[in-house]
Amino acid sequence: MNNYLQDIESAKEILGSDILECLKNIFIHLDSEPPRVEKKRYRANNPKHMVLLDTLQHEYQFIYIERIENKDFYLLKSYALPLIEINKSKALLKAMSEIYSLLPDLYKKRLDDSVSIDELFKISNLKKDIFLEALFYLFEYHHIWTGKTLDFPYKKDSSFQISEQVLLKEFLETATDYYRWNILNKKQNAPLPDKEPYITRGRPSKKVMIEDAFKKLDADGKIIRDHSIQSHYSHIRNAIEILYPDANDKGLSDETIRRTIRKYF
Repeated sequence: MNNYLQDIESAKEILGSDILECLKNIFIHLDSEPPRVEKKRYRANNPKHMVLLDTLQHEYQFIYIERIENKDFYLLKSYALPLIEINKSKALLKAMSEIYSLLPDLYKKRLDDSVSIDELFKISNLKKDIFLEALFYLFEYHHIWTGKTLDFPYKKDSSFQISEQVLLKEFLETATDYYRWNILNKKQNAPLPDKEPYITRGRPSKKVMIEDAFKKLDADGKIIRDHSIQSHYSHIRNAIEILYPDANDKGLSDETIRRTIRKYF
């Protein structure tokens, strides 16, 4: 039997403390229904997290963006919750587990028929606010529902249809699927590290220079993720010349730059 708690710990180890701290910080600042935080305001208030936020969005998909009332907001994916060890995230996971435990019997009674959130709330032992938030996150997991109404679960008279998969999978397995698919397996199947170019003693490697140049350009708003990754190569080389005027261009091939910065796109 798979040890799902160990999967969580292994994922945390791979992600590292900086990613986990950034996740926790954004979770703390979520507000409203659905839970969200304004993207530009949050980035302005947390400039040290800008690169990490891009990594969380583009490489790991732990956060995503929705446009609400003409503004972009960060929202958190449900599979990030087990990685955030604070009281509220633990309470949400407990509530999600309690709701999930009700679904197998409901499925047997309803099959393809819809279930209203009011009906589900009545048979739960949860307060309405945490019930709705837990339901919002729970129904992002795979294999739980086959259909749900628009703006679920916050819109009045929201309802859903349950997937038969709730008969087969326990909550913790569902909650940790993402780690096995996208983090643990990826780590196990990762290729050997690229051979580092010759490094002059006391001088940073070319990969470090590329990273520094990218971060400087990103902080200056000159990295445009809607454009191709190739369109940034010349800007990165120019930034390296400014940051490291004594460095030569040996080891700054397009492929080296691509391998170094692709995780940010």
